[in-house]
Amino acid sequence: MGGDWRIVFHAGGVGTLIALIVIAVVLPESVAFLEQRRPRGALERINRTLARMRMEPVTEADLDRAAAGRTDTERAGRDGSGSC
Repeated sequence: MGGDWRIVFHAGGVGTLIALIVIAVVLPESVAFLEQRRPRGALERINRTLARMRMEPVTEADLDRAAAGRTDTERAGRDGSGSC
């Protein structure tokens, strides 16, 4: 090995790969993503994230209202009634 620079290059690459794997496993999905996509168990995951942020839990009805509000806003933007 005798001071070969490539060992540092490879160590950096392996360290980055390990960090990416840990982040992918540990980092939760955002509340916005879970609210919009609603994968299986989304409500529980949202409330677990909100609890870590010391915020009040939400219900399925809260998510439905948020989705309806987002749809109304998107529709208004497509109709051209938004101000620019």
